[in-house]
Amino acid sequence: MVLSVHDNPKVQNQYENWPYPTPIKTLDDFTKPGGFLLGDPSFEFFNIWPEGHERTLSILVAGCGTFQAAYTAWRNPTCQVVGIDIAKTSLAESRRLKAHHGLDNLEIKRLSLFDVASLGQAFDYILCSGVVHHLPDPVAGVRALSNALKDDGVLHLMVYGKAMRTGVYMVQSLFKAMGLGQSKKDIALAREALQHLPKGHAVERYIAISPELEDDAAFVDTFLNAQDTAFDVRDIYDLAEAADLQFQGWSDRHRYSVMSTLNPGHPLRETGLKLSPRDQAIAMDQLTQGNGRHLFWLRKKACDPKRFTPDFTSEAFWTYVPIPSPYLEIEGPIATGKAGPVLAHHLGTIHPLSLASQLFLTVADGSRSIKSCLKALSERGAQLSDESEAMTRAVFQEFYERGHIQIHMP
Repeated sequence: MVLSVHDNPKVQNQYENWPYPTPIKTLDDFTKPGGFLLGDPSFEFFNIWPEGHERTLSILVAGCGTFQAAYTAWRNPTCQVVGIDIAKTSLAESRRLKAHHGLDNLEIKRLSLFDVASLGQAFDYILCSGVVHHLPDPVAGVRALSNALKDDGVLHLMVYGKAMRTGVYMVQSLFKAMGLGQSKKDIALAREALQHLPKGHAVERYIAISPELEDDAAFVDTFLNAQDTAFDVRDIYDLAEAADLQFQGWSDRHRYSVMSTLNPGHPLRETGLKLSPRDQAIAMDQLTQGNGRHLFWLRKKACDPKRFTPDFTSEAFWTYVPIPSPYLEIEGPIATGKAGPVLAHHLGTIHPLSLASQLFLTVADGSRSIKSCLKALSERGAQLSDESEAMTRAVFQEFYERGHIQIHMP
């Protein structure tokens, strides 16, 4: 394989020598402890296509790394999956997992994402995680992927986030100034140097929540990377525009929503709720400084955003089908009236649930429309009033913005 002129050979060499994510023996070793990858259609089909109907998909995993393509094929056995990468080590790991799990629906190729047109295929869904931020020209990379999308196809990207990684880039710059490379000797020296950082250094918070840094490949990827560009929310919208795409939504949208992030009583909540979704995301990213990565979906501009954007003020709202998130766990005696809080756990967040929210969760089974959910509660003895319609809209919008439900818009 000849590298594209857009590829950085130093990045290829890095992942040949330090494959990342760290290889796994089997996919069960990843999933049984609770591992999953956001953006997986088997879990999130209606986050990806709110207007669609579940179907067999053609999926491209661009920059598939050591196991993402195998995981995707394993989780989506009726879909046809193609995984591409430029690193031989990663491809070897993917092929080993394919053989181990008998993944006949997976094809692995050594190919730059810039040459994806040579596949001669358009895809329903393209996953590209942890790749774009390592490209010399991220826009060119995203354009190449968009050209391989079907007209109603969706592109899922993960890029590094600026706010949480500010200290990481300070340390990267330090190590580059010191001439450190990616040898075992340099890794050991860099690890020792981190033990002597001034107290309160900006990287401390990132290190504290990143136990994977104990692995040398993760350490290299973070602090000794050959090429690494982070993004904030504005950068992501600009990236979409420059690639002639439109922004669809966040995989973990609770991180970018004022309603989800700022509790009632916060001095900025009421003002923040009046902002557009884009400006809310900008504000929450800067306020929390908690996004070390951003995961999001893009579509072609020809697609009408009304097709994939729920409108909680519309009449169509009553036809929406709420589908509980597979990542949602409820703690407490739900809808029993017994003493004690009922808490919703979702992707590392915890929120208390009102009694109204609890009641709706007992009838939102993934098949009922919102109108049917309200009817079911009435049939179970719930007392409805003139305020029930507004309350229903508010409850389901909050569910959605917290990520507790997906919405199917039939």
